[in-house]
Amino acid sequence: MGAEAKSQIGVVAQDVEATSPNLISEIAPMEQDVLSSAEFGTVYEEGDVLPKHKQIGDIKVESDKVKTIKYSVLYMKAIKCLQEAQTRIETLEAKVAVLEG
Repeated sequence: MGAEAKSQIGVVAQDVEATSPNLISEIAPMEQDVLSSAEFGTVYEEGDVLPKHKQIGDIKVESDKVKTIKYSVLYMKAIKCLQEAQTRIETLEAKVAVLEG
């Protein structure tokens, strides 16, 4: 957090899900998800009885899934939209040129 926090660029999965639900998947939370928000579950802490192969900081209880975005598909959709917009701009520019001509 604070000065050590990393900046990331992206979109909010719930926003994308509203218009393109097929771009969203749900996965089990990772430790950093649980540590950043208790809604995803809890981790083993000092004083907990640790099952075999578990250590402090591992996920103890998973409460909710994490939504992820299929960015490769999102990028391809964005490129297609840009191509379509560019074609439309070129068509409109040609019509304006004729009208001004």
